[in-house]
Amino acid sequence: MKKFDDLPEFDPADYLNDDATIVAYLIETAKEHDPRAMQKAIGVVARTKIGMTALARSIGAGRESLYKALSENGNAEFATIMKVLDALGIDMEFKMRESHEPEHA
Repeated sequence: MKKFDDLPEFDPADYLNDDATIVAYLIETAKEHDPRAMQKAIGVVARTKIGMTALARSIGAGRESLYKALSENGNAEFATIMKVLDALGIDMEFKMRESHEPEHA
């Protein structure tokens, strides 16, 4: 019987086979409202779509610094996130939540 510790680590990149799946993955991650989870998800997509070396060249950043910034423990600047998304051909879209009630000052 296999022990839990013997199981391979789950890597979402193994399942991001097309653009629709990538978009769904990013949308679901964004619903968590966790910036670190989101930057990690963007890093996973980057590895899957073009690879970190090509991404680093594309945006003029160091590969190692990108790995660090786009990890769960990273602290990527918003400008970096925007450059990465642009290089990946991904647009962000915003909408108001249906349950959102604006605060009045």
